[in-house]
Amino acid sequence: KVSPLLNNLIEKNENNKYFVDLYEIKLKQNISSNENKLNLISVISSFFGPMNRIFCFERYLLNTILSSKDSKILPKKLSELNIGDKYLAWTVTNTSEQEVLFKWNMLSTSGYTLLGYRSTSTDTIIYHGNLLIQGNNMKNNGIFSNMLNSFHGFYAKLLIAESASVLDSESVI
Repeated sequence: KVSPLLNNLIEKNENNKYFVDLYEIKLKQNISSNENKLNLISVISSFFGPMNRIFCFERYLLNTILSSKDSKILPKKLSELNIGDKYLAWTVTNTSEQEVLFKWNMLSTSGYTLLGYRSTSTDTIIYHGNLLIQGNNMKNNGIFSNMLNSFHGFYAKLLIAESASVLDSESVI
């Protein structure tokens, strides 16, 4: 129940085979009390941007493979984040003040990637979630599916940890 956007998506896909994960990490500093408050654009930039050393290889591959002319540059302001905008392999499908939901498709599989944050008076937490809708050629309990989900979980944890490191370094905020 951490993310309204992800919870809504799970309800819509209750009749499909899917894999869902959500990883969160507490920032070292509470940015909500900082004069440079955290915003959704900072979270997006820390995840997809050039400062994220974990994502750099994936970004390079996607830029090389897709070389999509309709892919946009990461937004600098929340007002520049629009439903339908495409960033590499992801298309913005929903946004709120503290969350963005992207959709992607590959072969017979599609899914969603969620980025967001929440702040209290004492903590700031960023999170990254995925909902993978499995196609007919992937069995939910198959060994390949389990290996892929395990790898994806490991990779997702690395990505969110690197995002937190970028935000904690104050280079994005």
